[in-house]
Amino acid sequence: MELAQAFVVSPELVCNFHAVATAGEPNPALPPGTLRTVDVQIGRAVVLYEPPRWQDVPALLADACGYINVSLTTGSTLHAAAYALWRINWIHPFGDGNGKTSRAVMYAILCVGFKRMLPGEPALPDLIARNPYAYWDALKAADTAWKRGLIDVSEMETLLSDLIDRQLG
Repeated sequence: MELAQAFVVSPELVCNFHAVATAGEPNPALPPGTLRTVDVQIGRAVVLYEPPRWQDVPALLADACGYINVSLTTGSTLHAAAYALWRINWIHPFGDGNGKTSRAVMYAILCVGFKRMLPGEPALPDLIARNPYAYWDALKAADTAWKRGLIDVSEMETLLSDLIDRQLG
């Protein structure tokens, strides 16, 4: 069995990645690896984004994982990674640490899809975290497409492709 075929992105895997990504940030109200149980909004003085209702999170996350797995089996690793990066952020399944989690899942998808750890420093998740503006623009572009009923993560794919080239040096 191919490694990419054995690798399955599931809600449990996403929760496990979240638990690892937020392990050093204990907050009893936001336990690592646990889906949120309240509605949240992004932004303080101005609401920048209002994620789906918490009750919808489990089904949305399961649907997203299914889409990612189909993309992986059809051979579009970059699309699967870009979609995961956007959609996990869009769903916002956790009270905190969604960006770290989505970047970790995205990177795992790329490494599995390319059948190797990507060499080079800094690593892709760090490149995104250090220069977030293009990342935020790509997230907004995918959000805009989604509002029109489309899945279009092409800007995120372009960003990831550029950053992979940068990582590989």
